[in-house]
Amino acid sequence: MSTITRPPRSRPLYSQIRDLLIGRMVSGDWRPGHMLPSEFKIAEEYGVSQGTVRKAIEDMEAEKLVVRRQGKGTFVIARSLPSTHFNFFRITADNGAKLQLTGNRLLFLRKDPATPGEIKALALKRDAEVFRFHRVRLFHNVPIILEQIVLPEAVFPNFEDVYRTDPQPHVYLIFERKFGVVVMRVEEELRAVAATAEEATALDLALATPLLRLDRVGYGIGDRPIEMRTLICHTVNYHYRNSIV
Repeated sequence: MSTITRPPRSRPLYSQIRDLLIGRMVSGDWRPGHMLPSEFKIAEEYGVSQGTVRKAIEDMEAEKLVVRRQGKGTFVIARSLPSTHFNFFRITADNGAKLQLTGNRLLFLRKDPATPGEIKALALKRDAEVFRFHRVRLFHNVPIILEQIVLPEAVFPNFEDVYRTDPQPHVYLIFERKFGVVVMRVEEELRAVAATAEEATALDLALATPLLRLDRVGYGIGDRPIEMRTLICHTVNYHYRNSIV
């Protein structure tokens, strides 16, 4: 467990406590689903009032970093239910039918040196290594998405062994259960592309078939970049749908 650090005095005290509590979540002291100590205990550890701690936790709750359960306590956010693993998935069928994931075809999974672009996007050290992970996602037994994932080895040590031992269809489930990492938000870029030879082969399409490409960076607790993902999507009978408020 990390050493308790007293907050500096440059910002509102509750905001400093919030940052310290988030730091303990990022470091793995408190993993997804973990119950936080009581407000009294946290206040005692940091030498602040319970009101200050309460305000810090209220801010964290508003950011969906923690959830309060009446009569039980406050818990680090967890998204273990299968339905929540489509939180950031925006591909839907044209006819409105519920998507049924019927298979994943692993193309390769290996560890490589991070490229300059990956080092920048994932805020990695210059000599960092990443796991490079390509697979095809089948919906209703049809290959629809070529998924290309890049994961920092520093965040997901031994990911290859973990995945090959228990190849869950939803990678976020592995993130949470095996590594204590939750994806809180993503940033995406969309563009139309023509299928390359590799993409056409993976998706059983003709060369240069029109496709939708989504380039995504996923961020964890504390807004730490933890994943790069490219989705190459065949959108005949499917489309990208989002709701903006």
